[in-house]
Amino acid sequence: MSSSSSSSSSYKTAIKQLMARIQTNPNDTNSINQLNTIIEQFLQSYRLNGLFSECLQFLTQIVKQLIEIYPSINDFRPLIIQWLKFKRDVEKKNKEFFDSKLKLRSFLHVAVPSTFNRAISKAKDFFLCELYEYRNANIKSTQMIDERRALVCSLHEQFYGDGSDHFLCARILLERIKLDLANGNALDADESNNLANHLRKCSPSSDDMHGIVQRLWLYTEYYLIKFQVCYSKLTSDMSKRIKQDYEEQKRQAAENNVINQLETFHAESMTMEAHKILGNFSEKSIMSTLFKSWDMIKSKSSSVYTIEVLKRMATIYPNEIDMFYANLHTIAALFDLFQYYTEAMEIYRYLLDLLPSYHPSRLTILTACNRLANKCSISLEDKYRPVPNLSSRDYPKATTQISAFDVDEALNLITIAENFLHTKNFQSCKQTLEILEKRPIVSCSYADSFFVRSHLYNLQSKLVLNDDEQLKDFNRNDFLALIEESRSYCAQDLRTSLDIVDVNRLPELAQLQLTPLVLHALQAYLSQVAHLILLNFEIGLYRNAKNYLLVGLELSVYLHAKRWFTFFLALNAQFFILSHQPDCARRKLDQLSHHLSMLD
Repeated sequence: MSSSSSSSSSYKTAIKQLMARIQTNPNDTNSINQLNTIIEQFLQSYRLNGLFSECLQFLTQIVKQLIEIYPSINDFRPLIIQWLKFKRDVEKKNKEFFDSKLKLRSFLHVAVPSTFNRAISKAKDFFLCELYEYRNANIKSTQMIDERRALVCSLHEQFYGDGSDHFLCARILLERIKLDLANGNALDADESNNLANHLRKCSPSSDDMHGIVQRLWLYTEYYLIKFQVCYSKLTSDMSKRIKQDYEEQKRQAAENNVINQLETFHAESMTMEAHKILGNFSEKSIMSTLFKSWDMIKSKSSSVYTIEVLKRMATIYPNEIDMFYANLHTIAALFDLFQYYTEAMEIYRYLLDLLPSYHPSRLTILTACNRLANKCSISLEDKYRPVPNLSSRDYPKATTQISAFDVDEALNLITIAENFLHTKNFQSCKQTLEILEKRPIVSCSYADSFFVRSHLYNLQSKLVLNDDEQLKDFNRNDFLALIEESRSYCAQDLRTSLDIVDVNRLPELAQLQLTPLVLHALQAYLSQVAHLILLNFEIGLYRNAKNYLLVGLELSVYLHAKRWFTFFLALNAQFFILSHQPDCARRKLDQLSHHLSMLD
């Protein structure tokens, strides 16, 4: 007990010393980061041990002192994240405490002392920062909607004014629309028009750097919302159609007394409503908002000068810049999934030019960029390739068993191995995978390890398949087990990302969460399913191939991914040819030529 109290006392001494240092030199970012780390540890310890009163008391006491010495709202970001996690945990575990002390109250209301002037611009920044940090506090868009709505209402009441600050008005309207959509409501036409009107009036001068940054992310957010509204309606309608088609197939199979219903499912898919809808659907019409968004960025912000400006602004306006990067990453991942490869590659390169080496999304984008380059046989410049050795010195000190560095290093090694495989340098590919296999992320139970294991086994299976030396030492069952293991971990990664029980039941979701990681995982999953179909064809296990065909067809129909769907149709026709069912093959080829003619 005494050692615990002496440790706590030494921490409190460290807090005082760091505060004194920051007071003397407000630009001492190292001391600010150290102080925030200690405070975070205290808050986390109280929160995880259920000491909610103590946690709240400590937070209010510390913020009362920090409000006088922290130079920028950005310095409060780690504490605001802890505040949101605290609210989330209290709501789950102690409803009475939540209702009496925290409900519908912001960081500004609870933690910041009453002497602080709530009418000034800094108060507005506290609200905006708290709204932004919901995405970093692992709180889903459908959670704590009332809490977010209270923040938006406070912003509206205190700062909307006469509507002349078009940037702020657009931000408030955007947040309100996003909350309505997350709540399952339809897009309000008046609000949408009002938002578009404010956005049109956001025309910063060439020296208004903050205005330029805000305009970029507000426009990408606006275009993504427009895309999401159309896409959510499509997936919701398609989800109902797939269910109806499946029930109809089951009914017909029962009437015809067909024992193996799986064999007949999709066999007569020309008659299926879901497939007809997909055939008549114009992909370009829904993608047009994404094209507009990227065209706007290319015309305004792709010069070397603007890229340098955005890099400088990243430290001054990290939230706005991060939202711009995240939105652009989502747009690139959508282009990639729907196989608009030119646009996806342009955005991946643009983002890699912008992002610093330690940015949490950089390696994810680099992996996607290299994978796409290999697929399209594009030669990439060195600056877009993985670095031979990633250094942990560029990363913050790890506070968990698996850190951001571990995840990035795994992605880097995966990309290096994929590039070696593509250039048929099998020995180097094998050595890289052996290094990866020894990393703790491969064997731990963290969610991050699912995609690492999936890619590791996928690459090992492709290496065996391509390298005759290794293939002769492998028996067929071991080989298939390796590939199935890869698909299974990819499915596990998707289940975790989407919070669903079974990937094969994905079409039952009325709304799909469009985040870059989900989109990359869907892309990887469809690729692995296609890989498995082709391998089962080669080995002669047609029934296995059929099961994967059903998954590929149904997922691509649900996603409205016309090119993926057409590819699975071609594989479906091949299945009927290989399994000696010429009539079914003819019907499938007719359907394939119909869908090919409908691609736009």
